[in-house]
Amino acid sequence: MVGSLGGFNERGVACDVLSCWSNNETHTGIPLIFRLRMILDHATNVSTALTIINDHRTEGWNAILSDPTSAVAVEQTANASYAGTWDNPVEATKPFWQIPNMVRRTNIFIDPDTAATQRTTYNPRLFPILTTLTGRSKLGWLGVPAYLPWRHYYALSNTLDNDRGNLDLNMSMNVLREVYNGTADPVFHVFVAIGAYCTLHQWVYCPQTGAFCLSLAQGTTNSWKEPIHTFTLQELEDHTP
Repeated sequence: MVGSLGGFNERGVACDVLSCWSNNETHTGIPLIFRLRMILDHATNVSTALTIINDHRTEGWNAILSDPTSAVAVEQTANASYAGTWDNPVEATKPFWQIPNMVRRTNIFIDPDTAATQRTTYNPRLFPILTTLTGRSKLGWLGVPAYLPWRHYYALSNTLDNDRGNLDLNMSMNVLREVYNGTADPVFHVFVAIGAYCTLHQWVYCPQTGAFCLSLAQGTTNSWKEPIHTFTLQELEDHTP
């Protein structure tokens, strides 16, 4: 793979993404995996990362971009985009809510303009299929209940909010795993158990220290069940030929 689905660089800039279904897409542009690689190669802060990620957009994606002093949530389609810090009023659009000094995303748009390219009814809590997310996959056009990524957002947000103030490197990694293992929300865990959600990788990075945790899926085993490996950026640099 010559692109990237996320990572961090020596300047403390970090980025990661989740696919986000949208009917507003184009094949004329730069695939996001290449734009993320460009961010890791060239971005010096969130501002330059935003310029890169918003240039030549193609499909529906959610992203988090951060540097040591700031972070933004990014939503984008071919022709629509949103970028906001935690206190942007968009982040409090019900049923979503703000958490002080924290941005987060799952596979669902929050900004009403980007959401309009994804679902006909804004409120994703309607269960099970009154509101669907539409977008192209290898199987064609699919309808996915909006309640699924909403419940993921609900589980992640509640867990982060409960642990706010205690989120060091290891605690942050534990939060990610608790979202999937049922500790955070038994309803979301049902979706995980039936295979509606999988985790290829989980990672947490601290730009102030260069330390990060990483777990990777192996075969059919999700990453949240695999061992956690801890490194520092300095360690990797010392072992680079």
